[in-house]
Amino acid sequence: MPLTVAPPAEPRKEQSASFLAALLLLSMLPVVAIFVIQYRSATRAAVLREQIQHIQEVITQQLELHSRMSDAALAAHGYMFTGDARFTQALAAANRDLNALAAAAGDKLRHPPAKEHFARIETLMRELARMIDEIVQLRQQGFPGTGEPEHHLEVWRIREALRHETDELLKVEDRLLIAETAEALHEDRWMRAFVLGGGLVTILLLGVTSAGLMRQIRRRHSAEVRLREANATLEARVAERTAELSEQKQRLQAVVDTAAEGIITIDERGVVDSMNAAAERLFGYQADEVIGRNVSLLMPSPHREQHDAYLARYCETGEAKIIGIGREVAGQRKDGTVFPLSLAVSVFTLGGRRIFTGLLRDLTERKRLEAAVTSSAEEERGRIARDLHDSLGQELGGALFLGDLLQRDLKERGAAEAERAAQIHALVEKALADVRGIARGLYPVPSEPDGLITALQNLADRVTRDCRIECSFDADSALLLEDRTTATHLYRIAQEAVNNALKHSGAARIDIRLAATTHSLEISVRDHGTGWRQNSPASGGLGMQTMKHRANLIGGQLTVGNAPGGNGVLVCCSVARFWRGTSWTASAMERPEGKP
Repeated sequence: MPLTVAPPAEPRKEQSASFLAALLLLSMLPVVAIFVIQYRSATRAAVLREQIQHIQEVITQQLELHSRMSDAALAAHGYMFTGDARFTQALAAANRDLNALAAAAGDKLRHPPAKEHFARIETLMRELARMIDEIVQLRQQGFPGTGEPEHHLEVWRIREALRHETDELLKVEDRLLIAETAEALHEDRWMRAFVLGGGLVTILLLGVTSAGLMRQIRRRHSAEVRLREANATLEARVAERTAELSEQKQRLQAVVDTAAEGIITIDERGVVDSMNAAAERLFGYQADEVIGRNVSLLMPSPHREQHDAYLARYCETGEAKIIGIGREVAGQRKDGTVFPLSLAVSVFTLGGRRIFTGLLRDLTERKRLEAAVTSSAEEERGRIARDLHDSLGQELGGALFLGDLLQRDLKERGAAEAERAAQIHALVEKALADVRGIARGLYPVPSEPDGLITALQNLADRVTRDCRIECSFDADSALLLEDRTTATHLYRIAQEAVNNALKHSGAARIDIRLAATTHSLEISVRDHGTGWRQNSPASGGLGMQTMKHRANLIGGQLTVGNAPGGNGVLVCCSVARFWRGTSWTASAMERPEGKP
């Protein structure tokens, strides 16, 4: 069942969410503006309070200054009228205070009109101080207490001018205070109006945003409900699919476990990953005895030592000699028994690594039946050969003897039939030779242990004699083969290879060799002809198939290709020694120590 997921959110819903976010941001702008206005209003109020305090300080200082000037004038007049020295002390103190108050009052003024009035006040103060100094000097010079009238009038004029300038300065400061207070009140009204309008806009935007959010929340809740339902459906489908996969896995595992053929998987290093029950029965090992170990454990020598090199070469080059093709190989059971196997190998990739799967079938029984059939056929051929040799051959021999007597008798009498008798004698002699040749062809290998060597030597001699082609035979002198069936198959393979060389190679020389190595018995036929061609008639003919079949019957490996150096064709059949599946062995002196 296919698995589906919920579709993505529609673009319209995304636009709605973006619009609500924009409204929320817009609703925050009036709030921010209100906070800014409130901050500015508070700052403005603080500045206004500072200005009011400043103006009040200016007014206070001007009043104090005017008071001190009056004190100085009174002290001067008192000293003028009385001559009392205490008035001079009060006058000195008043002058000091006037200087300090004048400097402080000048620093407090900020506006140009007020500074202009204060400049005139300073001028008048200097004139007043000058007049007071003159009055004091007149008293010190002994003038009467009334002094000069013009001095008193000038002091009075200056004091009036100071009072006028001070009043004007205070009026300027008052007007400035009133203007700033009015401006502050005006800004405060505008700010209040703006805050009220911003509050209303904020409330409106918040209302719209709240409605949109509520709608969005309802939509999201509905989407969450649908998502939960989809999730529940998906979980149910996943559980159903998981159950199906588990069932398929169990079914597949059951198929593998109950398969009649052995199944073994290995990795790129040749280490066994799995092994089914049929493979356990086939090799006599339990799966846990083999898993984690190299698969060469299940092979006899020399394949055991060569397998890792085969696998590494395939992983490097990708050249397959058995993968996807299948062939007959030898296996070795836990008890050391070597037996024939049909092996089909496939490869697949899992998790980034290559896994090789081998399907194994025991060929012991089939080999036994094939050997039995072949043995029966050979026995029948031998019986026919014996019948031809012992019965028909003897009868033809007798007829040949009688024909010879008849020919001589007719020739002595000078009869005309003597010539026909000679022809009959020749025909009978040829028939006897043909019968003996057929008998040897049906039963070419004698039953003695060295029968294969004898038969191959006869084959080489016959080719040299009849075909006028040099044919040599070479064999290990100590090699004795007890299994006549194996010997017959090896002879037939050599015979077919020689026939192919005679038909297709155009060679002037053929070499036959029988040799024994540590692990195998090997027969080879080499011609010195044109070489091997894949599309030649011999490459796919009946003779080639017959040789392969005979090699398989005895558990051998047949190879056909160009000879070393490219001169001619080399046909080689190698058979593992002491092959128990087909019941043949080498002689006792050829067996390694400890082999039965």
